[in-house]
Amino acid sequence: MASSSAQTGPALSKVLVVEDEPGLRFIISDVLVNDHGLTVVEASSGDQALDVLEHDPAIGCVFTDVRMPGTLDGIALSKRVLRDHPGVKVLITSGHFAVSEGLGSVPFVAKPYDLTQVAGMIQQMIDSLRPGNA
Repeated sequence: MASSSAQTGPALSKVLVVEDEPGLRFIISDVLVNDHGLTVVEASSGDQALDVLEHDPAIGCVFTDVRMPGTLDGIALSKRVLRDHPGVKVLITSGHFAVSEGLGSVPFVAKPYDLTQVAGMIQQMIDSLRPGNA
């Protein structure tokens, strides 16, 4: 079931942080909430993230690690998001390899990353979804 690609603005205002390392997931979520005032939903696997996306139409950005447990890694999750939720922005991260093929213009950030820079990128993605900024 695909979401409407016409949704913008407050309807797409939440960030879905998909990271299997709880400490790292907490840190990035904390910065996004406390320093940027964003609403964050967390998932520890690609499978859990897909479930969140299907039940929360306010997700506007997915920040995902590549290597995670479950049936979907971050690459497969990103492809599903792009296909089924075309209005949702995606940012990928990994400490094991660079992502350069098959995902078009999806930005990639290598681990370890600068937390402030990543939070700023996510903020810009959410801001781009607001009316008048598309």
